[in-house]
Amino acid sequence: MQSRHDIYELIHKALRARLSRTLVAIGQLDADEDDCVREVVEETRTTLAMMRGHLQAENAFVHAAMEARAAGSTARIAGEHEHHEQDIRALEDACAALAAAEPATRAALARRLYVQFDGFVQENLEHMRYEERHHNAVLWSHYSDEEILGIERALVASIPPDKMALYLHSMIPAVPTRDRAKVLGGVRASAPPEAFAAIYAAATALLDGKARRRLEAAMAGAPLHAAA
Repeated sequence: MQSRHDIYELIHKALRARLSRTLVAIGQLDADEDDCVREVVEETRTTLAMMRGHLQAENAFVHAAMEARAAGSTARIAGEHEHHEQDIRALEDACAALAAAEPATRAALARRLYVQFDGFVQENLEHMRYEERHHNAVLWSHYSDEEILGIERALVASIPPDKMALYLHSMIPAVPTRDRAKVLGGVRASAPPEAFAAIYAAATALLDGKARRRLEAAMAGAPLHAAA
């Protein structure tokens, strides 16, 4: 059976990886260490900003396309997006409370943040799986792959370079080498050299030496086994 283009595949892998990493970071937090608290709060805030940006982009591009040809098809997920916006604001408030807390109260606030963020992760995992099953079905029924790629390109083009670097920082380690090369090759083709260099550095920061060599070989068009 011929596969269709999955607009959610790569970005959802990135978000799953980022959410999981942030949850682990909160769970490991040494609340009596000022630097540790600052780092984890900053990572959590960044993750929440990424999630907000993602749902806003989905609303503006993916949902708009779905509603144009299948009215009402986004109703459930649009409602969940509103709920997620509320969750994000509540988690941002929890981060602010932890950042401002006296050392004696930090441990309790860190535990509360962990439980709250864990619930957010679980809801988003279910949410993303629903989109992958049901929203893809709508898109595939009403749009060609070329049209879906056009929606995706427009969405990606709307993301500023600094925010793109954040998404790629989570996406690149979470996907196979060929997808890494395809994504970064697309960025290289459309971004100025200086901007691409900064994005590439951020996107590959979590790769080990072997993974970097395989990526460089793939982007150069060499067989992947040559870089093993």
